[in-house]
Amino acid sequence: MGMEPAHRGAVRELRLHLVTWNVGTASPPPDVSSLLQLDSLGATMDMYVIGLQEVNSKITNFLSDLAFDDPWSIFLMTVLSPLGYIKLSSVRMQGLLLLIFVKHVHLPFIRDLHTQFTRTGLYGYWGNKGGVTIRMSLYGHTVCFVNCHLPAHMENTEQRLDDFEKILEMQFEGENIPSALEHDVLFWFGDLNFRIADYGIHFVRESINNKRYNLLWEKDQLKPLVSEPLVTLSPEGEWSAEHDVLINYSAVPEFPSSAWDWIGLFKVTFKHVNDYVTYSWVEDDEISSNKDGKQVYMSAAEIPDVGGEFLLCYYSNNLQSVVGISQPFQIQPNRTLIGKELPQEENSWMQRPDNLESHDEF
Repeated sequence: MGMEPAHRGAVRELRLHLVTWNVGTASPPPDVSSLLQLDSLGATMDMYVIGLQEVNSKITNFLSDLAFDDPWSIFLMTVLSPLGYIKLSSVRMQGLLLLIFVKHVHLPFIRDLHTQFTRTGLYGYWGNKGGVTIRMSLYGHTVCFVNCHLPAHMENTEQRLDDFEKILEMQFEGENIPSALEHDVLFWFGDLNFRIADYGIHFVRESINNKRYNLLWEKDQLKPLVSEPLVTLSPEGEWSAEHDVLINYSAVPEFPSSAWDWIGLFKVTFKHVNDYVTYSWVEDDEISSNKDGKQVYMSAAEIPDVGGEFLLCYYSNNLQSVVGISQPFQIQPNRTLIGKELPQEENSWMQRPDNLESHDEF
């Protein structure tokens, strides 16, 4: 993964090796050289991220592991420590374990480490299913790792989707820490248990061997997560600072909307959700609503006079993330100012919504 240096002399590229493995309560194997590519002739890894599921969590093992490092952590430290790696962080929730090892040279450039876990088993009271998360600032870039174990069996698709959403709603303890989706890079992995529905194993293997992935995608239970945005939105008509403008949007039926949701206007080059030029509250600024969608308005006074290329983003307060984004569109220059000197830089930023805080890294 590329890393633009935050300090003079810092690395421009960082090599990361990520492992996800359902170990089925087994003990560590005698050798993991192949798994960790320790015999590779290429450049060495800068960081190892290892996510395990079904680590032995019987009561006697688990109580022992609470007092001491678990056998997998001890084993991996024994393997990686002689090679110059240090265990940076770890988080465990019953059988879920997430470990991060890093070369010593990178330690001064890693900051703001936080861990968290989310139980989804037994209606959120049991940690046999759920997710464990580690986040950090790495050379000035925010990075988040989520290792999860979702319910098994073909018929539990809806439960897997519900658990996926619940893990996404997880918040780190502390102030000004972005949610998982607000990080520059998010790695989501684990035993997801999503299936290819309706097809037998022979058809699946044949499709993979022939690289006919499109046949499998149509029956992939993961498809709703990546192909159906929760909110779709678009600008209405021509936009300019000469008049108030309208936004059309619609949400899927199960979307958990809130009075604190807002739609922001962003330059196409924005880097963070706080980089909006202006925004409208979806309830306070609503002007029409029907079964097909809703309309909100933005005041002409807040539209940039110089125009340019922009897009709209719908921010969900409940999910603490952007859940809808429009196609880029043009805002026309204010024709009433033609012949007059246009401002070099628009400065029409409104007071930020209370549910957002600025982040110094962006």
